[in-house]
Amino acid sequence: MAFEHKNNTGSLFKNDYATTDKHPAMKGTAVIDGKLWQVAAWTNIGTRNDPATRWQSLSFEVKDASAANRPQGPAPTPELAPDEKPPVQAQIQEEFNHDIPF
Repeated sequence: MAFEHKNNTGSLFKNDYATTDKHPAMKGTAVIDGKLWQVAAWTNIGTRNDPATRWQSLSFEVKDASAANRPQGPAPTPELAPDEKPPVQAQIQEEFNHDIPF
């Protein structure tokens, strides 16, 4: 069973793929008002490089809202006329209609 956040909670983890200061130092997810959000955090240092003046700057984005509304399972197939074959199936059928040379 996969871990699921309770409402209005989240978690951040160290971003091992950060290569520049523009990349967040930490990334994670949170559930806020029942929606799943991606969270990113950057560590900032004050003007005097004083460790006491460090703070976290956060960014929130809704995590693929369209995926939450998408039905689960395989994509529906388009409707074809009763005598019409799907393009791939028609191509395979044509290859088998050739005479076998042996």
